[in-house]
Amino acid sequence: MKRVIATLIMLAVAMTFIFVHRGKINELDKKVDESYAIIMTAINQDDIETLNRQINELKSAWDDVQSWVGMTIDAEILEDIDISLAQCEQYALINAKEDLIGEFVLFSHMIKHLPYFENLSVESLL
Repeated sequence: MKRVIATLIMLAVAMTFIFVHRGKINELDKKVDESYAIIMTAINQDDIETLNRQINELKSAWDDVQSWVGMTIDAEILEDIDISLAQCEQYALINAKEDLIGEFVLFSHMIKHLPYFENLSVESLL
């Protein structure tokens, strides 16, 4: 009977982890979707202040979720996302519109594909 209870507890913990993990990724995905329209409008209107604020909000959202995502995503993919977001910041600072649009689209695609990159390995946990 103890084994059954222990198994049920472990199953409940695993399901909770999966639920929270998916929720965090979906929350980030929604934030990127919301930011897409705002960033594109800011680029078209040359509104650098709104653009920088929105990119900083995305960076903050990514930093909040990165530890959760890091448990199941390869480090190379996380690094690519970090680099892409840093590139977006730099392109916004130098007002390189075309490069910013391209890099932001790449960033948003990587965020949307996070569930497909997931795998649990010992390397991702270390």
